Amino acid sequence: MGELQILLAEDNKLNQLMIRKVVEDFGFALDIVETGREAVDKLAKQHYDLILMDVHMPEMDGYTATKYIRENMGKKSNIPIIVVTSPSDRKEHIQSLLLGANTFISKPIDPEELFTEITTLVIKNTVWN
Repeated sequence: MGELQILLAEDNKLNQLMIRKVVEDFGFALDIVETGREAVDKLAKQHYDLILMDVHMPEMDGYTATKYIRENMGKKSNIPIIVVTSPSDRKEHIQSLLLGANTFISKPIDPEELFTEITTLVIKNTVWN
């Protein structure tokens, strides 16, 4: 599969550090932005294999960024997006999927679950596109 390029949109510094550790331990490359707007801008300029998208961020939240990517990014609109949410908010999970996220995982991140979701989505995206 090679080194995957992953974009993390997350404004919480502690969550950034924890997710960076997990993702880099997998051998994947990670770029971090702190708003949905920065995620959209970064995706427009660079190639990524997958986005990890927090829901609650300043400037542009994860819902809006996901919807924007799906509707306005041309060939990049089909990039796999995993929304990272609080564990108990089913409404967030459902809303994320309705706006175009492929799946969601709950914080705190379970490394095995994250690895499985990333690799499954990237393989599916490669096969279907």
